[in-house]
Amino acid sequence: MSLRDLNAKINKVYAMVKVLNELIGLGMSKTKLNVLWFIILKFYLKN
Repeated sequence: MSLRDLNAKINKVYAMVKVLNELIGLGMSKTKLNVLWFIILKFYLKN
């Protein structure tokens, strides 16, 4: 994996963290967020 690809992945994950933080602010349950987070990370780390 090139440095550019790795950087793109990190940027995507960072964007997801921002979105998830917004959802926490909207009062979504922690359990649902943990499941979402796990799925998102698995998806991005696999691709």
